Amino acid sequence: MWELHTNHEKPTIEIEATSALHGVNTIVFSPTDNILVSNNSGDDVIQFWEVETGKLLKTINSPEDTTHHLAISPDGKTLTNAGGNGTIQFWDVATSKSKLTLNGYAEMFRDMAYSPDGSTIVTVSSGPSLHLWDANTGKLKKTYYPGKINITYIDYAPDGVTLACGPGPYEYDTLFLLNTETGEIGRIFQGDYEGFESVAFSSDGKMLAGGDNGGNIYLWDVDTGATIKVIDWGQDFVRMVAFSPDGETLVSTNDSEICFWNINTGKAVKTITATSIAISPEWDKFVCVNWIKGGTTQFWNMGDDEPVRTIEPEAKTYFQEYSPDGKTIAGTGPRETISIWDADTFEVFHIITDEHKKSSRSERAFFVRYSPDGRTIATAGWDSTVLLWDAPR
Repeated sequence: MWELHTNHEKPTIEIEATSALHGVNTIVFSPTDNILVSNNSGDDVIQFWEVETGKLLKTINSPEDTTHHLAISPDGKTLTNAGGNGTIQFWDVATSKSKLTLNGYAEMFRDMAYSPDGSTIVTVSSGPSLHLWDANTGKLKKTYYPGKINITYIDYAPDGVTLACGPGPYEYDTLFLLNTETGEIGRIFQGDYEGFESVAFSSDGKMLAGGDNGGNIYLWDVDTGATIKVIDWGQDFVRMVAFSPDGETLVSTNDSEICFWNINTGKAVKTITATSIAISPEWDKFVCVNWIKGGTTQFWNMGDDEPVRTIEPEAKTYFQEYSPDGKTIAGTGPRETISIWDADTFEVFHIITDEHKKSSRSERAFFVRYSPDGRTIATAGWDSTVLLWDAPR
């Protein structure tokens, strides 16, 4: 802390944290007292400090995973905090006693997936929590809270029961399988990993791929848990991995390249300068976007060396997914819309107004998924809302 007008440095407060990735990430001054309030998200505590001396005045022990955000009322009498468990806590500052808890305020979605039969939609909220929704009625079926693991990406196995969960960058060196019927954690893939950014099952469910924060792609045998192969891409943040239907090829993306790999040899087959990709169900064509060049979009036939068509940034769209029949492509943008493209003519034939943007001034639809039968498009925003649309044809 510093005195604003004199630049004089006030006492430095050193706070012990259980992890270098936790500790203090939120501080707020009391508007009525010379007190600084800080969080310690790793230990779920809120601490009050005397500004002039740096002396610890008191500590509030808050419920698990609730201290990511802090605010104090204008009269200085009430402290509010929230985190990833979906609750907002209110405290009496004078007594340090809980006044009120509001439930049902989950943080932003991290990922979304349909079950193979299309009956269930799974959403992952930071916190974390896994919500299983009935895709026909929209009703919540089950909720799972797998501890403090910050799940970033999920993928359904072909059996429609097993869910692969990739626990986020930096923090965790495990990837695990979850039984969506019982909530039990099954096989755990653990090693000297650098946090996972992507995860995918092969079409037969026998192989699992995970891309980590250090540019490594791991291939595991699902039945035995053995590591089949490690591909060292030499890049940071493997953002996406996906298997070809025949299980012979793997595609991966990072923040500057898309690479196709021969799984048997672990060698790169094709590399394209781009940042995101959507591949047709038959793997005969794909579309990619290069955000390094402002959003240039390219449509490709899989075996070609040059794109079939290139669209400049003024028509940019962040492509998400081909329809199951490969005839249309859905994606977000521009101007807070969801665009539906004809996969053969490369033209937009339908626009959906982004209702997520209407419900939140700062957010928009971030995930777009086709149902397995192609009749419905599910969109999810960082407003913790899933919307279902009739898919235009």
